[in-house]
Amino acid sequence: WGDLTQGAIIVETRAGAVDPELSLQFDERTGEAAMVAGRSFGGGGDAGTLTFDYSRTRSSPGLTDDEIVRFAGQLAHRATLGRTTAGADKLVLDTRVDTYQLLDDRPENPYTWGRSERSRDRGFRLSERAQLNLTAGARLFFTGGLTAGQQRGAIKKPLTRGPTPFTDRLTEGRSEGVFFIGPYIADVAIDGNPYLAFGRFESDIEPSWLGFSHRLKTGLEFRREWNTGSGYQYDILYPPQVSFNGIRGFDRPRSFDDVPPLVTSALYVDDRLTRTLGSSLLLTVQAGLRLDLLHDGNHWFSSFRDAVLQPRINVELSPWRWLRFRGGWGHVAKTPSMGQLFAAPQWYDVVNVNWYTDEPEERLAVITSSMENPTNPDLGFAIGKKAEVGVEVGFGRSAVSLVLFHDRITNGVAIRSIPSFLLRDHYTLVDSTRGTGRPPEIVEPASYSDTVPILINQPDNIMTVTSRGLELTALLPEIPYLKTRVHVTGQWIETKETTAARYFGSQWRFYDFALLEAKKRVPYWDGEGITALGRRTLFTYRLIHHQPELGLVLTGIVQHNISDFMEDVGAVDTLAFAGYVTRDARLVAVPENERGLDEYGDLHIARTEAMANVRETPADWMLSVQASKTFPLDGRLSFWAYNLLYRRGIVGDTDVRSSRLYGSMRFGLEFAMPVRGLLGWLY
Repeated sequence: WGDLTQGAIIVETRAGAVDPELSLQFDERTGEAAMVAGRSFGGGGDAGTLTFDYSRTRSSPGLTDDEIVRFAGQLAHRATLGRTTAGADKLVLDTRVDTYQLLDDRPENPYTWGRSERSRDRGFRLSERAQLNLTAGARLFFTGGLTAGQQRGAIKKPLTRGPTPFTDRLTEGRSEGVFFIGPYIADVAIDGNPYLAFGRFESDIEPSWLGFSHRLKTGLEFRREWNTGSGYQYDILYPPQVSFNGIRGFDRPRSFDDVPPLVTSALYVDDRLTRTLGSSLLLTVQAGLRLDLLHDGNHWFSSFRDAVLQPRINVELSPWRWLRFRGGWGHVAKTPSMGQLFAAPQWYDVVNVNWYTDEPEERLAVITSSMENPTNPDLGFAIGKKAEVGVEVGFGRSAVSLVLFHDRITNGVAIRSIPSFLLRDHYTLVDSTRGTGRPPEIVEPASYSDTVPILINQPDNIMTVTSRGLELTALLPEIPYLKTRVHVTGQWIETKETTAARYFGSQWRFYDFALLEAKKRVPYWDGEGITALGRRTLFTYRLIHHQPELGLVLTGIVQHNISDFMEDVGAVDTLAFAGYVTRDARLVAVPENERGLDEYGDLHIARTEAMANVRETPADWMLSVQASKTFPLDGRLSFWAYNLLYRRGIVGDTDVRSSRLYGSMRFGLEFAMPVRGLLGWLY
C-alpha cells in the first residue's frame, strides 16, 4: 500500500549461507564496523544468519566529549517443513531476533556550565514471517512482531528565575505560592518502556477468471502500541521552564502509565489482473479496497472512534515492450500520533495575590491552579486523495519516465485554539505594613471576581494540504568510449497549506489581554484567511563511470536547486479581522462592511503570524563524489566526499537573501573484506 504507481515494496532480509564479511567505515567524526555471516543446516532450505553493526560518532572532536554510540544486531533463521506436490517447500518460517542500543552522551563542559544530556535507548524485537504453500498456487501468510524498548534520558540545564510567584501544586485548587529568585539547575528525567505489537494474516491466490490472470490478496492487520514507566519527571520546585506568566502555568510531570494505548486494525482486499490483447498489448489493472479502524479502547474488539474506507486502482497499458502508460487513483489514511490522540494536560495558574517585598519572610502569594484536558475525542484519520498519470519509454538499457501527480490531504492534524475563561478571585489584605517581619493576611471571602480569558490548544482534523507536481526520471544510454552513464531525476512541486483554525494573535498579545482586566476584547481572524504556498524545482544528476577490468566505479552526484520559493498568501492588514473575543470567551463576528467603523478602532491590528516577505533561496548546486575499488579476495575500498566544493555565506543578489541550504563538506572511507579471505591472506 505504498506509492500508487509502484505498489508496496517488501524488503526481505537474508537468511542463508553467507561468507563472513567485515566492513569498516570512517570519516572525521564517525567510525563504523559491520559484520555478517551465515550458514546452512541439514542440506535443505534451513539456514541462519548473524549480522551486527557498531558505530561511534563524536560531534565536535577536540572541543567536547559529546558522543553517540550505536549497536544493532540480528539473528535470522529460516526453517522449511514438508514439500508440496509441485516440489516447493510446504511451510517456510522466517524468524528474526533483533536487538539494539543507542547511547547519546553530552556531558558538561567548560563552554556549557551546568548543561548536560544523556539518553540510552535499547530494545528487543521478535518477528516471524510464515508462508504456507497450498495446492493450485494458493498461499497463506502470517507476519507478526513484538518490540519492547527501554528509554532512559536525563537533561540538566541552568536557568534563572525572576521575582514571580509560582506553585508546586500537582492538583487543582488554591495554595500559597513561593518566590524563588535567581539561578538553579533544572534536572529532568525521562523514563519510558515503549511496546509495539503488530500482526498481519494474508491469503494469496492466482485464479483465471473471465480471461484475466488474477492475483487476489485478502488480509487482516492489527497493531497496538503503548508505553509504560514514570515518564517525564522533575522536581516541581525546579521546573525546566521559566516562562510563568500568571495565566499559563508550568507543565507538570506526567507518567507514561497514564497514556492510553494506540490500537488500530484493518481489512483489505486487492486484485491484480493481467491480460494480453491482440499480439502485444498488455493490460494490467490493480484494484483494492481497505478499511482502517481507529479503536477507542485497549484492544481490537473495542469500539472504534473513526473508520475510513480507502479505494484504489492502478492501470497500466503497454502497447509494446518499450512503451508503458500508467495511471492511478486512490485514498490513503494516516493515523494521528499518540501525542496528538492523548495530549498532555494544560495547566493554568492564576495569581490571586502577589505581595512582594524586599524581606522574604513578608512575601505572600496565593495561586489557583486549574487543569484543562485538550484531548479531542473526535480526532481521527487524515485522508490523502492521490492521483497520478505517467508514461515510460524504454530502449535497450535506457529508460525515460514522466509522471504528473496531484495529492490532497484533508483532515490533517493541526492545533485549534479554543477560547475559554477562568474565574479569578481578588482578596483584600490586612496588616500589610512593611517591616513587620510577617506576611499580611487575606480577608475571606474574596472581595470580587473577574474572568481570565484562556486558550485551550487542542489537536483537530483541520488542515488541508494540496500538492501537485511533475517528476522526470531518465537513465540515458552509456557513452561507450567514456564508459559513463548519466542518470537524471527532476521534480517540480507546488504545495498549498491551509487550516480551519481561528487565530487570536500572538501568544504575548493574548497574554496581555488576559492579564489586563481593563482590556475588554481583542480581534480574531478566520483560519483560512492565510495560505502557505511553496514551490520547488530540484534536479539531481548522477554520472557513473565504470571500468570492470580495473574493478573501479566513479560516481559524481550534482544536486541542482533551481528554485525554492515560499510565501504566505492572504490579507494581513488592519481590516482583515473577522470579529472579536470577549473576556468571557464569547466570539462576536463583525460584518466586513462595518470593520472600518470608529467603534472598532481598537481592533484595527495587523495579523502578525504570517510572514509578509517572500522567502526565496536563490539557485544553488552541490557536488558529491564517490570512488569504489575492488581488491583481491573480494575486498572493496570506497572513498566519498559530500559537498566537495563547499561554499559559505549568504547567496542571492536580490532583496530576498538566504543562507545556503547545504551542510559543510564531509568525507570518509569505507573498507569491506570477507573474513575468510582476509584470514587466508594473513596466514
